[in-house]
Amino acid sequence: MIISFLKAISLVNCLKILTASVIIFLAPVQSILISVGLLVIVDMILGILKSYVKKTRITSRKLAQTVIKMLIYQLAVITVYVLDMVMINDVMLNFLSIQLVATKIVALVIVIVEGKSIIENIDLILNINIIKTLTSFISGSRKLVDQIRGDDKNDEDGDGDNYIEPNINEEP
Repeated sequence: MIISFLKAISLVNCLKILTASVIIFLAPVQSILISVGLLVIVDMILGILKSYVKKTRITSRKLAQTVIKMLIYQLAVITVYVLDMVMINDVMLNFLSIQLVATKIVALVIVIVEGKSIIENIDLILNINIIKTLTSFISGSRKLVDQIRGDDKNDEDGDGDNYIEPNINEEP
């Protein structure tokens, strides 16, 4: 009876149970882990394109650094998630009604770092400043919408020309 039990609980079955347990435990942060991984992959692809455009060598060291960065980011999220589940979440729920706030803050920092790197790569590949271009596009669009609506903030007299006639009766 004991021998048949030990045969049933083989190493493969134990590994299957352990893997399933880890996947179930990490299910609440699955989308964060996937998002962080995708951002690192996008950054790597854009880094390769940047190297191609700038005609610089792609070394195995740089690719290895990307793999290490991916592992560090994933382990950071998982570590903070475990701490969140064990300690931080209970304390933070007294102040905020947000679950896993520390895990989300770490993920946000990673997203900002990777997003900045992605934007820098795009700037170098396309030879434009994306932030400045988007800012001017948005401000231009806002002005156009204001003019169409007729509620342009710079047009104080309402005639659509943004010219303010001086009031000569006004005392300085």
